[in-house]
Amino acid sequence: MLVGALTAATAAADASSSQPSFGSVQTTPILWETPADVELTSEALHFTREGTQARSQPLPLQPRHYYRIRTKMARGPGSTIHFSINYLDANNKPVEWIPNWQLKRATHASWLPLSPSLQHYVQGFVLPLGATQPRLQLRLDKTSLAPHSRWDLTELSIEHVSAAPSCKKLSSDRLLGGDFEGTPHEGMPAFWVQWSRGDHDRVELIDTKTACKHALRIQPGTRVFVASSYLVPVTPGSAYQISVRARGHGRVDLDAHSLSRDRASPQRVGNSTRPLGTFQVASDKWTQLDQLWFAEAPNISSAQVMIIVEAQTEVEIDAVELRACEALSSP
Repeated sequence: MLVGALTAATAAADASSSQPSFGSVQTTPILWETPADVELTSEALHFTREGTQARSQPLPLQPRHYYRIRTKMARGPGSTIHFSINYLDANNKPVEWIPNWQLKRATHASWLPLSPSLQHYVQGFVLPLGATQPRLQLRLDKTSLAPHSRWDLTELSIEHVSAAPSCKKLSSDRLLGGDFEGTPHEGMPAFWVQWSRGDHDRVELIDTKTACKHALRIQPGTRVFVASSYLVPVTPGSAYQISVRARGHGRVDLDAHSLSRDRASPQRVGNSTRPLGTFQVASDKWTQLDQLWFAEAPNISSAQVMIIVEAQTEVEIDAVELRACEALSSP
């Protein structure tokens, strides 16, 4: 039995050693499934034909830990690249996380493509609880300048920064106007704006005739985006809890935009495709909704809280808060 186990372990080790590696997680090499039409060495990864892709073996990453991914990349004129971390969530459903790349020491507008010359890029990320089998998925998409299709990676590393604290202990609320009790402006509570196009008449500030006084009511058949105009100062790598009370029937998503103060106007620096915390609300009684949110971007200085509501019946929301998750003190 012992000989058989050793033989199997040796065979597994030989199989791993035969796989090409490029990049690392801490000191562990990243192994890649043999990619077709992709040039891969231990020093570089080159894509020269559109539609080609490479996928890593599962990465040794832990949920609720803050990582920073660093890479040096360049792309050919007109080339569109697709870089993602794919994983299975707690319900075994596939999720794709796409980084909004930042420069090594400065912000980088989310709508700007990668440079045609080699440039250092960086972004942070946190896997949610229950996430399994995280992998890197890289693909060079179609381009209008096919003869110049190219994507080069000459460095790639994923570094562990810190473990995220649980939210068993929370700071005081950091958001202004989350109770909707400020002086209204253009039909919205103080410190709040509506981004939905053509649906401004479907959202109204109402008097609840209770101790909470005011709430926002969203009419049936409407999908609205409501955001805080007050930008909450946050710390890179920290965990926060976004909360709201809701009643009615529909779907509610809680999120926050990661913003930087490096420019005259705040610039988006965080991941814009993070899966939202979706809540199904199906009660005429107030229901408390809490969503964990991470300040993942290395360049982040503030957060803009955002609420998305898809109302089946009238949906009312109130008491929006953003609180930092704090480490528990030692006994």
